Amino acid sequence: MTDEAITAYDLPLTQINSSEPAMMSALDRAYRTQQPIVVTLWNPHWAFADYDLKYLDDPQGIYGEGDTIYWFSRQGFGEDDPWLTAVLDAWHMSDESLSELMSQIEERGDPVAGAKTWIADNQEQIDAWLAAGQAAR
Repeated sequence: MTDEAITAYDLPLTQINSSEPAMMSALDRAYRTQQPIVVTLWNPHWAFADYDLKYLDDPQGIYGEGDTIYWFSRQGFGEDDPWLTAVLDAWHMSDESLSELMSQIEERGDPVAGAKTWIADNQEQIDAWLAAGQAAR
């Protein structure tokens, strides 16, 4: 898609294919030295929490539309666990909050430690999800 975008928008860019760690290293280096760089990221991504990034316009829709995250379970789960079903139904995270969670995990190098930090910083949001579960009891 990026090669298609470069052609379609007649961009004076050349795509360099590499690993995500190499791309993030190049982004960090360019960001720190205030040099222009274009990277192909998905959102949510921890980089959106750590850097002041801007989207390039895509009026031709080459990269498509955004996606939505849904939860699902086995048949009968809602009757077996109405509390958890209500919590999951209330669960919503914006791209920003998901990016912040991912950033905490990336920073700590440990999903559990990162999640604990994020939860401590976002307790009101967690409490709202849990309150929905309490209402279902």
